Amino acid sequence: MVTFDTCGPIGDTLSCTESAVNVVEKLLLSCVSPVTYRFLTHTLLTFFCLGQEAVNTPGLLDSAVDYVKIRSFSMPTSLFGGVVQAALLGGQDSVTPLIAILYSTVVNVVGDYLLVKHYSMGLQGAAIATLLAQIVGTMALIRPARRKLVRDGSFGLMKKSPVTSETVTGRPFLAFAAPVLTLILGKLAAFGFLTNSAAGVPGQPTPLASHQIILSLFFFASPFLEVISQTAQSFIPPFLAPTSEYVTKMKQRNPKYNEDDDSSLVPWKNSASSVGTTLLKLGFISGSFIATVASLVPYSYPGMLTSDTSLHVAVKPLAKYLWLGAFLTAPVAVSEGILLARRELKYLASVYLVSTALLPPVLWRIKTSGGNVEQVWACFAIFQLFRALCFAGRIWTGPIARRLGSLLGLTKKESKRSAGKAA
Repeated sequence: MVTFDTCGPIGDTLSCTESAVNVVEKLLLSCVSPVTYRFLTHTLLTFFCLGQEAVNTPGLLDSAVDYVKIRSFSMPTSLFGGVVQAALLGGQDSVTPLIAILYSTVVNVVGDYLLVKHYSMGLQGAAIATLLAQIVGTMALIRPARRKLVRDGSFGLMKKSPVTSETVTGRPFLAFAAPVLTLILGKLAAFGFLTNSAAGVPGQPTPLASHQIILSLFFFASPFLEVISQTAQSFIPPFLAPTSEYVTKMKQRNPKYNEDDDSSLVPWKNSASSVGTTLLKLGFISGSFIATVASLVPYSYPGMLTSDTSLHVAVKPLAKYLWLGAFLTAPVAVSEGILLARRELKYLASVYLVSTALLPPVLWRIKTSGGNVEQVWACFAIFQLFRALCFAGRIWTGPIARRLGSLLGLTKKESKRSAGKAA
């Protein structure tokens, strides 16, 4: 858990450590084995915590390395728990993951209190508490998942089930997982580049400390917005699956079949579009509210985050960029969830690849030209805007164009009728 209360420049840097560590931990967790995870920790922490005041602070980097090494033991549990949670959400069971998070939170809070405060174990105690919390959270998911999702209750680990048309084999799994992995890595890489750039601007450690505070607030606000993405992934597929199966069968019967000319599919497509539009409206409403609440804290009540008066001044200008970033996360999350439900994975991955490739050169320019953290967060707001336009445009440009076309067609027909009556 991140502690915002600080006591001067060194304290500011220390308060940033776990946020930077979490970025590295998630990056490593997504793509490497535990052995490589532990081997690369020192190098990646140095990169993400760049800034001589941070890196050269006695004992700081060593403590961060110890933290990540302890967290590395939770890697298998985190991966398995993430898969099970996604499966439960896909089965429209959101209560079980909520209960699991409750167990995990209680263990984390109690563990932090006992190990960090009572036994004075510092970051190592925080890492152990988080490790135990992840284990408990995953264990809370296993029994309900076996009962609700798996027919023989074995998760496929104890006995091999016969392969059927519904079985997920290696090839379809990779076809789905590769773009999704690209999507996830694109998200993590963006935050990593932001942290590296913020840590390289002049005036350290205050810029890095203010960046980590705003980033932590953004991470706090994100779940309230991304839940709409998970809702879309759970509730839109029932409208899409029947049409997909129907189109597949029709193409097998008639290779010249064109689904755009099939009027029987219109009600299904309209229903899916209606659900998506409703979720987008909810996203804008919740995004406005959550972004306003989150940005008001650094703008009006910075004392809630840190006792350092210099940071009070530093975080205030970043509040507007936090609002923009959090608000734009709503349409990004909704559109992303709909595109995932529609299995438009290549498009999602391509947008993340392009946006992630464009971000580092701009941030590098800010870093090397003596820029500031405001410019770094302005880049993040533009990054979110680019993704929101690409995703939402992909989904709603077609329906809007069709509606406009139908309205124009209707208008032409009415004008012809009126002209005929006049004649």
